[in-house]
Amino acid sequence: MYYLIKLCKVLFWICLPYMMLCVYWSDLSKKQRVMASVYTFLGLMIVLDFNGRIHIRSVI
Repeated sequence: MYYLIKLCKVLFWICLPYMMLCVYWSDLSKKQRVMASVYTFLGLMIVLDFNGRIHIRSVI
């Protein structure tokens, strides 16, 4: 199970730019596009880092 979580995290970082492209191609204003990207990123980080409790790992 541990390796499955690690694999999902690696796939997440590989696929992240492609997931964000649909946000930038939309007809939203610049502020809405940035906010949608941030919320999408944070939501995916929370889902992928769920190991019994919810925590957001530092990206830096």
